[in-house]
Amino acid sequence: MTKGAPRRSLDGLAALIAKQNPYTSGQVDDMDLYILPANPDDPNGDQGSPIELELDADYPGEWNFKGAPQKLNKVLRIKYRCKVRKGGQNQNPNDPVEFWMTAYLLVGFEDGGV
Repeated sequence: MTKGAPRRSLDGLAALIAKQNPYTSGQVDDMDLYILPANPDDPNGDQGSPIELELDADYPGEWNFKGAPQKLNKVLRIKYRCKVRKGGQNQNPNDPVEFWMTAYLLVGFEDGGV
């Protein structure tokens, strides 16, 4: 893997998530992850995720995807905010932003316990 490739991959994932978000115009700038404040008691300053999330590492459940059950064992709930534009549909990036809405992105790890 070349230097910089992981960054491009993360940028691509962020762009894909933003494009598929039904509450935004599909642009990355329409979404903003909630970032936790730094913990002054952490001697390393880098432990844990700076993104506000919840983890259920023992999630014995299924999600149906395209009519087929998918076994999940681990899920993340990531808090983010997104722009709500005048006009209500949030699809025109030229419409003015009325306010920011809080929402959650759910990520399920298929067979995550294996």
